[in-house]
Amino acid sequence: MQQLVNLCVTPEPGHLFGNWQEAHRFLSQLQLDGFEIGPFGSVSPEPLVSHLSGRGRGLHLSFFPEFYQLWPSARQYHTAGGVERMRRLYQLDTQELLVERYRSQFNLAAEIGADYVVFHPVLCHREGVYRQHFPWRWQDSLRLCAELLNAALGNSLFRGHLLFENLWWQESFRLAERQEYDQLRHWVNYDRCGICFDTGHFMAGQADLTDHATGIARAVAHIHQLDLVPEIRVLHLNASLGGALALPNPSRDVPVGEFWWELEQDLNHISQIDAHQPLCCPADALLETLAPDYVVHELRQSSLSQWRRDILTQQQSLAPLRMAATG
Repeated sequence: MQQLVNLCVTPEPGHLFGNWQEAHRFLSQLQLDGFEIGPFGSVSPEPLVSHLSGRGRGLHLSFFPEFYQLWPSARQYHTAGGVERMRRLYQLDTQELLVERYRSQFNLAAEIGADYVVFHPVLCHREGVYRQHFPWRWQDSLRLCAELLNAALGNSLFRGHLLFENLWWQESFRLAERQEYDQLRHWVNYDRCGICFDTGHFMAGQADLTDHATGIARAVAHIHQLDLVPEIRVLHLNASLGGALALPNPSRDVPVGEFWWELEQDLNHISQIDAHQPLCCPADALLETLAPDYVVHELRQSSLSQWRRDILTQQQSLAPLRMAATG
């Protein structure tokens, strides 16, 4: 089991590091094995290959939950202004540009030698962020995500594992039932598929949760119930206790104002649900159950000191297992 941290690349290394030397020093100080990178915008592989040689173990594909606005087979879900919103947020306004963005990220993963990529099989519109009420079923959202992945994987260089990550949003990939994963495997034309299990996202789907230990215990029981242990290759480790805000509520107010003000409100609301807090309880039962190839400390990154402190806190949750392995 290797320990990674998530890192946005532009291709420079995130907003907290001045250069790649600082990023690699951060890994060494915390005895971490590498990065799960998240490319921001269109990132060319050339500047990254040397910096990530042996350190870029995974890549998180970009997250465009409103991509259906550009997808012809989803015309029944298109809303006025949706294309302009995609253009302003992501610099994407056609299906072709969307597919090419994802194909380039698959190719980037291949160029840096990433073992896996992570994808959120999710659709969401702005109203749904607050109300968790959508005009589609989970089968519809997963079918559209499969269409996108099949188009992007075509003629790509990537041969690693494609991992589907759970989220708490209704009518998408929540891993609420085994059929969600089986259906994706059926629709996605790629053999090396699996799951990236996110503990914080699972907790965010538990509206009555009040402590981390209960969340981990429920996660272990749920994974056993779904019989998905062999499919989980990567664990995103973090915690959240904001699940009450993720309950479906068709009457919840949706803030209305200037475009970028609205976006700020949306992100604040999401961060209350999905706080990416450090796990503050032993995770040995979860790790012994899953035996993942990689554990990614996917935590908030407000400052370098806070980020370091939270990783150290979370590494303590792994301590019992690490001590047993070296004892």
